[in-house]
Amino acid sequence: MDVQDFTLIPMLKSIFPLTFASFFTRMTGFLRDYLLYRSFQAGQSLDLFFLAFRFPQLMRRFFAEGSFQQALLPVLGKAVKEQNEKDFQSLYQQAFWFLLLSTLGLSAIIWSVGPYYVSKALASGLNPQSQEIYWQLLCWSAPYAIALAVISLYSLVLQLHHSYWLNGFSPTLMNLAILLAAYIYPAQVLPMIKAMFFIGFVQVLLQMWQARSIVPFSLRIGLPSWPHGSFLLTLRRFLELSGLSIMILTNIWVDQMFLTYAPVGSISIYYLCERVVEIPVGVLGYSVWSVFSTYYVRFSHSRVARIQLEHKVILLIIYLIFPATAAVFCLAPEIVACFIDPLSQQQAFTQANFLLHLISIEIVLIVISKIYVIMLTSMHRNKEILSIHAVGVCVNFVMDALLYQYGAIGIGLSTVLTLCVQMMLFHKCNPFLNRLLRLPPNLIFQPIITLCTLLLTMIGLRMFFIDYLPYHYMRIPLLAVGFGIPFSLYFIRMRPFFEYLNGRVTTLVEHDRQTSQA
Repeated sequence: MDVQDFTLIPMLKSIFPLTFASFFTRMTGFLRDYLLYRSFQAGQSLDLFFLAFRFPQLMRRFFAEGSFQQALLPVLGKAVKEQNEKDFQSLYQQAFWFLLLSTLGLSAIIWSVGPYYVSKALASGLNPQSQEIYWQLLCWSAPYAIALAVISLYSLVLQLHHSYWLNGFSPTLMNLAILLAAYIYPAQVLPMIKAMFFIGFVQVLLQMWQARSIVPFSLRIGLPSWPHGSFLLTLRRFLELSGLSIMILTNIWVDQMFLTYAPVGSISIYYLCERVVEIPVGVLGYSVWSVFSTYYVRFSHSRVARIQLEHKVILLIIYLIFPATAAVFCLAPEIVACFIDPLSQQQAFTQANFLLHLISIEIVLIVISKIYVIMLTSMHRNKEILSIHAVGVCVNFVMDALLYQYGAIGIGLSTVLTLCVQMMLFHKCNPFLNRLLRLPPNLIFQPIITLCTLLLTMIGLRMFFIDYLPYHYMRIPLLAVGFGIPFSLYFIRMRPFFEYLNGRVTTLVEHDRQTSQA
């Protein structure tokens, strides 16, 4: 793609298909959580369910996705591009056995050591009775990590052959299986975890069938062998990149450990607000990251193209991420009311409402932090990324230790403060916003003032019209339609800012061209 032909439209065309698949999956997850909270309410049973439910998801981040996928993608993609079936078959087979044996070994450890040691390592704040129940749930949920690891391998293979629909919709099967188990066995946690375990095999078979029908190479699985060839280089690269995954998982583990010492129901409340934040982050943020990383690597040879791309990403954040953050902030009471009854669970509702208002800012912080990581990674500054996340782990641990007695709100505040510290350190390493913007005094406060005005307008509309809207299902859609007017005003008022930003990018591009010609 030529630099001159690069506009915002190709990015949007790439973003929206991914966005639709992610949105559908997130909505079924939203429905699953809605029925769970209505059936169990925020309490001990739901706390234990989410502790067991999250474990295989976290293991997938480490073994199957993240650093391992980043290490495997280039070498497997090279084999596909060169139509080298021998290298592809060798990499595929060795990756399959590595993921299978790693997750199977982890499950065997959990089965063998017993509830006391497992609970002390993962949820030490639980009482002895809860530890026993948690271990029983974990014995069924941990093997689901095996299915997720194999699914991620087939997802990567399908992605390299430009097949995305099953990757996006596969998690929907797990959500539907949990809903079916909750309907057949009401008010029981173990059947839902068992349903998640069994549906994992169905997901693997579907991914395998789709891969075999699309991939032109053989996907047979032979006997395991000692790592060799390109896969040995992949493992070395995986070990180099795994530091970041370890830091992220350590932060999540620290939060989980301190939440088990918090009042009963804190885990359920924290998970609810985290899931709400994950919807815009997963739907919009994941799409922006995927497209940004693709183009940023492609334009590695041209500083001019990278400046233009950074400009487009800032516009996408302003157009998409800021309004999504404002919407979550303003709709927090209505969102929480869908899950927690404000009359029968007044204390839990108040806590969840306050927490969602607090951590809605995470949407912007997470998206921008990920963009910084992509930029620094492309510059081969991985040590700085690890150092920043190591500082984040220390800050998170100290703040959790100071604030955990306040329950989910304390842990949420700790997370926000940790992200703010990491953002400051990222900006110090690569102040691309300063270089790109350098706003004059008359424009420096315009985005902030405009966004604050939008927030106040939306809050005022919600407070004034809330009594005239129907309760439950239609309230959020009607409020969203009403918020379309202030959002339109927001984009109109931001026009001078966009014009200045376009002029600033043009100046930088011309300066770079003149410098290169000289």
